[in-house]
Amino acid sequence: MRKHLVLVWLILVLSGCMSSPDRKYYQIHLGGDEEPAQRTINKTVLIEPIEVDDLYDDFRVVYRISPYELNYYSYEFWADKPAGLIRDSITRYLSRKRIFQKVIQEISRGDPDILWESKIYFIEEVDTPEAWYARLSMEIELVDFKSKKQICYHKFDRREELEQKSAAEVPVVLSKILEEELGKVINILYQKIE
Repeated sequence: MRKHLVLVWLILVLSGCMSSPDRKYYQIHLGGDEEPAQRTINKTVLIEPIEVDDLYDDFRVVYRISPYELNYYSYEFWADKPAGLIRDSITRYLSRKRIFQKVIQEISRGDPDILWESKIYFIEEVDTPEAWYARLSMEIELVDFKSKKQICYHKFDRREELEQKSAAEVPVVLSKILEEELGKVINILYQKIE
C-alpha cells in the first residue's frame, strides 16, 4: 500500500512539473497603412541596430514592482528581443508611410543619406497597487551619413496606463507610444529638411 501511495505521489509531482501554462508571444504593431505621409523625403535612410541594455534586451517581458526591483515573466515573451522588435517596427512603419524614398537595414541595400540611430533605456511594465503601466524610454537621433552632423534628435520617457492589469496590454500601449513619438520625430525632420 505504501509503495502505491509513493508511486501515485511521484506521478502527480512529475505531471505537475511537465505541464505548464501556455506561453504567450507579443510583438509591436504600428499603423501607417491608413494614410501616407504629408510628403516623401527624397533620401535613403539606414535604420541602425538599436542599442539596448542587456537587462531589457531579453525575450522575456520585464515588469517592475518598485524603483528597486524588476522581474521577468515566466510565460510572457516578446516575439523577438526588443532591439530587433523595435527596429523592425520602425522600418516597416517608415516604409508603409513612405516617409523616405527608401528605408534599409543593411548598407549593402543602398547608399544611405541618413542614419537613424536609437537607444532604448526602458521597455517594461510598471505595476503599482492602483494600476499597471507600459513604459518606453528612448532616444532617436538622425545623422547625415556623409558629414556625420546631427539632423534631428528626440528623447522621450513615457508611462501610459494599461486598460487592464494584464501583460497582454503592454505591447498595445507600447505600440501606441512608439507610433506617437515617431510622429514627433517625423514632424521635427520635416521642419529641418525643407
